[in-house]
This record gives sequence, C-alpha cells and structure tokens, in this order.
Amino acid sequence: QVSSLPLIVYRRLPNDSRERARTHPMYRMLDERPNPGQPRDVFFSLLIRDFFEAGECFVQVRSTGLGDVLGLYPIPAAAVVRVD
Repeated sequence: QVSSLPLIVYRRLPNDSRERARTHPMYRMLDERPNPGQPRDVFFSLLIRDFFEAGECFVQVRSTGLGDVLGLYPIPAAAVVRVD
C-alpha cells in the first residue's frame, strides 16, 4: 500500500550531502501521526485517494501563533472551491 511507504525528512549538510533529520519537528508527525485523530496510513490514504480521483489533494497545516505545527489535516478535494 502506497500510504505505508516511508516518508523521510532530511537535513542538508554543508558538504551537499544529507542525513535524516530525526530531531526536526515534522519528522515524527510525518512518520507516525500527522494529527491527533489519524495515524499516518489513514492520513496518506485520504490524500492519495483525492489525488487520483480529483487530480490534487489539500492539507491544512494547523500551527501555534509562534509557528510550531500542531497537526496536518486532510481537506477533501470536493470541499475546495477554486476561485480564478
């Protein structure tokens, strides 16, 4: 299942290589639980479904006033109205 594939956050190193950024605030959120109500497989399954059915997917990033991310929440593509 695509939603079970690893999603890894990396940190760019000065020598232009990279390493896993295990201490980055988003690492655990993307690896385990994007929001308190959904494990990652459910979250990504919803995004992947919308992507294949609607051609795009949307995520609301909820954060504190200081910029700390509290959670990532899928927004159904059908609920998004495009205004041109």
